[in-house]
This record gives sequence, C-alpha cells and structure tokens, in this order.
Amino acid sequence: MFKHRQRGETPEVPASQILSLRSISRPGISIRSAHIQRFVDSYHSENIIGTNGGAAARCNKLSKGRTIMPRQPIKRELEQGTYWTPPCEVAITEAHPRLLNALKTGSGLDRKRLFVASAYDMALGSPMGQFEVAIDCESGLSCGVFRTMRNSEDVSGKPVWFTSDGDPDNAVETVLRSAKAQGLVP
Repeated sequence: MFKHRQRGETPEVPASQILSLRSISRPGISIRSAHIQRFVDSYHSENIIGTNGGAAARCNKLSKGRTIMPRQPIKRELEQGTYWTPPCEVAITEAHPRLLNALKTGSGLDRKRLFVASAYDMALGSPMGQFEVAIDCESGLSCGVFRTMRNSEDVSGKPVWFTSDGDPDNAVETVLRSAKAQGLVP
C-alpha cells in the first residue's frame, strides 16, 4: 500500500482514509470540534466534491509542514500565582539561619514548631522556593521567611513576625504576602 518516496514527492492518501475523517467528527461538541468540523467540511467540498486542486494538492500543503488549522483555539491560563505543598513539620534546628536568628531574639525556642512548604508557580508549575514558618501556639506569635535559589545562592527574605491562629496554611499565606511585598515572589 505504501511506497518509498523521493524527497519532494507528495504522499498519496487513499480516498477511504480521507472519507473516514467525516465519520470521526461530531459538530457542536466544543470549540475545537467545531474547528475540526469546518476543516472536514471544507476539505470534502474542495478536494472530493469540487475540483479546487484535488487531494494531491492538499496533501502537498500538509507535507510541507503547514498545519490543518492556522489558528487553534488556545485557552488562557485561568489561574496564576503561587501554590504550595501542604506544610510539614520538621525539627526547629533545620530552619534557615536568618529565621533562626529571628527566633532566638524571642523567648521559648523549644515551644515553637517549624513547618516547611515548597512553593510553585501556578502557570508554569516550576518550583519557586520554600516557605519556613515557626509557630508558637501558646503565645499566638509566628515568624516566617521565604527562601529561594538565585544564581546558585540561597536567598531569603526578611523574617516577618505576625499573630496567627496556629494553622500552618494561614501562616504560609501571610509569609507569601510578605515575600511579594519584598519582591521575592512575582
């Protein structure tokens, strides 16, 4: 059925394969299917029913790398911003040195619980950095910092103190707002 072709020759497409395009498309399902249906209808009217160049001319266009639909409908990203993994508790000694220095100025380092969450860009899905939040449930005070790598250097924002309800997710959100204000997160 298939022959070896020389460079520049147009492939021959059997009529049975061309007609099968009509059977797989259904109008009105979505925007994309409507575009496919318009292509199929115009393809059949130009190349099978009419005499506007025939199937060989159409296959020649396709073999030169042109797309079937010149403009495909592309859905814009609906959500942009930052998302983070669920905060997990780690030992307080694993905190960033800048956060540790801020925590030492306060009292009761042993009463604080450290939570770490990785940050990602919603549109790209690429990692952006890490949130570190120390929560003192007894006093209601928390301290957090955002850290990231830039040019192989560990960069962190200024530690921010705030009151919290003890929920690590709310604390991470507060640190995110601070990191945006400092210009660390777009």
